[in-house]
Parts: sequence; structure tokens; C-alpha cells
Amino acid sequence: RASEALNTQVAGKWVLSVTSPTSKCGTKGSLSIDLDGTEGEDFGEIDVDNAYGNLYGFKGASSVSDKVMNFETKWKVFGKRYTGNVRISLSETSDGEIEMNGKFFSGAKSQYLPTLEFSGERKEE
Repeated sequence: RASEALNTQVAGKWVLSVTSPTSKCGTKGSLSIDLDGTEGEDFGEIDVDNAYGNLYGFKGASSVSDKVMNFETKWKVFGKRYTGNVRISLSETSDGEIEMNGKFFSGAKSQYLPTLEFSGERKEE
């Protein structure tokens, strides 16, 4: 259950930096997660490289006890609805800092909005 204790620290606000694809490297974004939110609403949001998603909770049977947490996202643009997902893993550095790595698939066609890989660091309040 070590990952569960670590993963509960995903709650809060994060600054994201895209690591892949190469053409998007360094693009900044934001992620906020509220683990106390109600499934289907108020769970958080991700916004990176013109792609957005409201976090609707954990996807399927995923939870904070998984090594890689999987969140379902939904958004609507120009009258069309998209369902995607954000996959996040956390690790602890030797100096006790929390590192985030993840992937965001917005649900839109990949030629318009490719799956983005990112790293994240906690946003300073």
C-alpha cells in the first residue's frame, strides 16, 4: 500500500510540462485534482496545449491504490463531446519531493490533438 499513501498526494494543483511528442516539448499546462470530489463532477481539470478535460473521477476500477492512476475526462467544444483519459504515476525523489509523470488523451482525433506525455510539479500556492 506504499503507492496508495504516495498517490493520495496527487490532490492539489500541478504545473505540467509536455515531454512528448517532440514538437510539443516544453509546452506548459495545468492540472488540478480533488480526490474528495463527487464522481462525475468536481473532480478536477486538465488544460494543456489547446486540449482540456474535466476530470470525472477514476476510470473503471482504477483508484489511488494503483501504480498508475487512470482518470476519465470529458469536454465539449463546438457542440461536440469528447471522452478521454489521464494516466498518472507519482514517485518520490531521494530528497522527498513528489514527481509526476503522465499521459493525456483528449478523446479528439490524434492528428489534431495527439496523446501528450508530461511531467508535473506541484504548483506553488
